[in-house]
Amino acid sequence: MTPNLNQELNQSHTAEYIGRILVNTLADWGLKKTNVVAVVTDSGANIKKAIIDQYTADKHVPCVAHTMYLVVVKGIEKTQEIDKETKVKSGGVPVLVSKVRE
Repeated sequence: MTPNLNQELNQSHTAEYIGRILVNTLADWGLKKTNVVAVVTDSGANIKKAIIDQYTADKHVPCVAHTMYLVVVKGIEKTQEIDKETKVKSGGVPVLVSKVRE
């Protein structure tokens, strides 16, 4: 049987549903749960719980690149100001860079 590489998730993306789909998909590919060494994900609560429930917390590895991206986005948001009259944002990256250089 050829594995379905493009399965659409057609239910609410709960941890239980995602975990079940993941295990079934790996089985379709001929992989056993016991062969999984680590699972790299974003840090969405549902994804994280799905991995922990199916494979244990030791096998969940948050994606470093995604985490760094979130840190940068939050840093930019924290340094932005919105002009009350014009609704134009100012600050952001230039302010963040100047704070890093201080």
